[in-house]
Amino acid sequence: MRWLLLVLLFAIPASDSSSADQFRLKIDPATFTRIPPQSTNTSAQQSAGAPGQIGPKIDLQQPDDNAVFSANQQIAVHLIFLPADDGTMPDMSSLDVLVRKGWFGKNITDIVVPYIDGNDVLIPEVDFSGYTGKFDFKISISDHRGRTSTASFRITVLT
Repeated sequence: MRWLLLVLLFAIPASDSSSADQFRLKIDPATFTRIPPQSTNTSAQQSAGAPGQIGPKIDLQQPDDNAVFSANQQIAVHLIFLPADDGTMPDMSSLDVLVRKGWFGKNITDIVVPYIDGNDVLIPEVDFSGYTGKFDFKISISDHRGRTSTASFRITVLT
């Protein structure tokens, strides 16, 4: 009986931490590769391609652009993808997410896809694997007419 009680006591904390990990999006800058510099600015922006063509809107709810976090602080991300001015809905299958740190970066679209909820991306916690510094995110999405919008934001993680 004591053995069963000990097994249960040790199993409960293990299951709590694994369930917390399932909500955490892990970004490991050690896996980044060199990416040529981009001419785009990293402040929250949108581009819509040809004049008169406005793609879907990208609304950064969380975090604020240029937000600063301590290394042990939880960083949540919430993006809302809104229809274009003419009502054309965003095509969530066209979502593309790139994260950069200096000259290095990685396309993280595949690890972001599980956090899509309708026309939102809701990430409760982003884990930078203990790395600090400035991280630039570039998000691109097209609408169902093929018009693309891009938004960028930067966060800084300090020790």
